Amino acid sequence: MRCAPPPGCPSRSETVTGRYLHNVHTPPVEKQCNESYSGQDDAGNVCCMHVDEVLVNNYTMAKYMKEQKGYTSGMFGKYLNNCPDTAQPGWDAWFANGGGNYYNTSFAVEGIEGLSDARNYQFNTPYQYAGETAWPYSTALIGNYSIAWIRKVAKESKPWFAYIGYKAAHAPFQPSPWYKDYWAPSWPAMAPRPPSWNCSMESRAKHHPNIASQYMLTDNAASCIDDCFKNRWRTLMSVDDAIKDTIEAVDQLGQSNNTYFLYSSEPPDSETLCKPRGICSCARARLRSHAADVQVITASNSAS
Repeated sequence: MRCAPPPGCPSRSETVTGRYLHNVHTPPVEKQCNESYSGQDDAGNVCCMHVDEVLVNNYTMAKYMKEQKGYTSGMFGKYLNNCPDTAQPGWDAWFANGGGNYYNTSFAVEGIEGLSDARNYQFNTPYQYAGETAWPYSTALIGNYSIAWIRKVAKESKPWFAYIGYKAAHAPFQPSPWYKDYWAPSWPAMAPRPPSWNCSMESRAKHHPNIASQYMLTDNAASCIDDCFKNRWRTLMSVDDAIKDTIEAVDQLGQSNNTYFLYSSEPPDSETLCKPRGICSCARARLRSHAADVQVITASNSAS
């Protein structure tokens, strides 16, 4: 599965609607998005990265699957950047945000067993892990609540559909407490160093100015890139766990033979990867397109 636009919000808009960007885009003259990531158009509608969210929220797969085939549908995790704080048409369960934080995060909650409906449900209660204070972790929350929902609806007499979108592996690459120091012996000790790695300015002189003008990477910048590379993989360990547990839950329910699993990802802008360490822009630019949010789309036509 591939989406035409690489930026995050347009890519996810295409995924949840099955429509190309030009069909959910704010028209170039009549409606302008005043801010790229969190603006409003001239009519006051919410838009992000020039996506008209009205054309997404009212035309999702969930809406048509519910209306035409009677599916029960649940949205879990990262939706659009300007995430609605109530369930949109077609969604029976809503545990969604615009990405939020890895820790101390919040979700708009509706129709989730064990949680009261709330426009901004905070998960900020600390706990002890390995003798240290920790806070609820986004990937684990999304995984646990989506799996619990699947276990519940799979026992009903209707087909079900779950959209599960993780923040990982989006910047700022914050692994869970149980993986923050993990690194398998077989894994590379540093980020890949292809022939293009830190190539000279002379060798880039005839390339596009954005490439030709980049300074050489310093040792400090290279170290930042290696740290980001490792933490990116560590965040994905929790995604791997969640996907594994989801597949095992469906298998335990006896619905594997009637369930489709679709995997997708979209590469976000990684402009902030190294800002906390004050690294020059060339390090940030060379890290672009290496961070991708992961989505799992699961649909079953089984009935107990």
